[in-house]
Amino acid sequence: MAAASSAFTIQEYPEHHAGADYFGSPPAAALVEGYASPADGFLPIPDRAGLGVRLRPGISELYPPKRRPLRMRRFEDGSLTEL
Repeated sequence: MAAASSAFTIQEYPEHHAGADYFGSPPAAALVEGYASPADGFLPIPDRAGLGVRLRPGISELYPPKRRPLRMRRFEDGSLTEL
């Protein structure tokens, strides 16, 4: 969406590719194929569908999903707010 809008000026992007241990997570490049690294402050537009990434084979066995309590309130229209 950001690449398609002329009115878009800033996008937050977690830089997990640097190997930082944010919240105990592995670097994003270890989890997915096609992870885009910023260059000169810009991200390349992916040539694949969606975000352009695909889970690496076997990654879901290494990092299975964890249940966490939902600390948000869901409204009837589907929107959320933090508690």
